[in-house]
Amino acid sequence: PDKNWIRKDLNHRGVSMLSSLTNKLDEYDSEEFLVQQLISPYLIGNKMFDIGLYVIVTSIRPLRAYALHDVLIRMCEDDYTTHDPN
Repeated sequence: PDKNWIRKDLNHRGVSMLSSLTNKLDEYDSEEFLVQQLISPYLIGNKMFDIGLYVIVTSIRPLRAYALHDVLIRMCEDDYTTHDPN
């Protein structure tokens, strides 16, 4: 099945869409980046958003985690539409 992918640099800037992972990753061999599969996003008012939150886990058993109080929330200006690689 066809899958769509998002490629981001490590600062989450320079986001680009990939319709296939083959041949595309070789173009970026000199940079560090993140690739993730594009899934159906949660939307607020038909707009995509993301939430940035820093958490450190210091213990698993018992679970002990600390979250930074500052949170980053970003919303797109444009309405969400599905990506058509054609």
